[in-house]
Amino acid sequence: MNPFLSPEFHVRWSQLVPSAIEPDIRLALDIAKEQVEKICNVAPADATYENTFLALENASDALNHGWGRLNHLDSVSDSPAQREALNKMLPDVTEFYSSIALNDRLWKVLKSFGESAAVKSLDPIVQRHIEETLADFRQSGADLPDEKKKRIAEIDSELSKLTKTYSEHVLDSTNAWELVITEESKLAGLPDSAKAGALANAKAKGVATDEKPAWRFTLQFPSMFPVMQHLHDDGIRRQVWEASSKIGGEGEYDNTSLVWQILELRQEKAAILGHGHFADLTLLRRMARTGESAIQFIENLHNRIKPAFLAEYRQLSQYKAAKSGQPESLLEPWEVAYWAERQRKENFDLDDEVLRPYFPVDGVMSGMFEIAARLFGITIRKLKSVYYESGSSPDVLPEGVVEAWHPEVASWIS
Repeated sequence: MNPFLSPEFHVRWSQLVPSAIEPDIRLALDIAKEQVEKICNVAPADATYENTFLALENASDALNHGWGRLNHLDSVSDSPAQREALNKMLPDVTEFYSSIALNDRLWKVLKSFGESAAVKSLDPIVQRHIEETLADFRQSGADLPDEKKKRIAEIDSELSKLTKTYSEHVLDSTNAWELVITEESKLAGLPDSAKAGALANAKAKGVATDEKPAWRFTLQFPSMFPVMQHLHDDGIRRQVWEASSKIGGEGEYDNTSLVWQILELRQEKAAILGHGHFADLTLLRRMARTGESAIQFIENLHNRIKPAFLAEYRQLSQYKAAKSGQPESLLEPWEVAYWAERQRKENFDLDDEVLRPYFPVDGVMSGMFEIAARLFGITIRKLKSVYYESGSSPDVLPEGVVEAWHPEVASWIS
């Protein structure tokens, strides 16, 4: 049994345990390598779209499924054992994906068929697939000499590890910070829904009880943003903002050195592939085409909106001065959302908290799906979901039931 590679449409999330990661991903790698090898052995006279480009498209299906499911779990349900297993397999998986475009034998087969007259008689969509695949290979270094191909593979491997560590630092530094408030008077201005969430969070973490309430805030957006937008206490808003600005920037989670390493490796890769900088490589086949055109677009947009931004900023500064009775001054970063919300309520008599009861999540979801159904002529229905702790689910689920990776997750299907 290989749960990460299961072909079932509905994923059995509780069966995706850390101990299954290495054997499943190694099996998927073996399958993918075997399929790629078959393509490499295709003789020019026997080459067809089906046994070359289409075969390559399908060669990594098992690996794509397994690695995709693992990375989804990594992004929404991280755990030490899972992270360790993922990082153990990361170099091998990165090496495989990098090796595809750098495989001389594979490139010769694809290039030979892709540039043959036989392609002209194929469906335009198939021709487009061939064209884009050849471009992918060339952009990835397929025509480079062996020494440079080797260096590209080394860079890709190192970048995968560095960027993964960077993401882990951001996640861990975000989760490491908390602010527990025990005096309810300090929460003046905070909406009742945000207070209730902070109280429930504190109880879940064991820092509050019904008899001894406390309110726990984190740097997660649903916890942090109401504080920045509504809380009267300027000192607490500053504390939260300063903590958010240091995510991944200090102590054991400091990403500074990683950023420089990533930039240097990206620049080296771009240079090997014949580009002045990494932006040109990344944008080569995108709308912007070059880094220069992208930065020109940004600068043009900046110049267009700057006057309006400064006017609004000055007006908000004046509003704060009038309401606080203080001289007009520059707004601090932790003041902007707060005073903008106060002004919005006063000018437009609009309070999100008053509207909240009219937009329960189930009603919003139903409305959104109804719009999609009318626009696209599809039917979307809710499935019965069940949650099991990792490794604890039965072999067979009840009929009509699907697993969720978290007890609060709802499942829908069209």
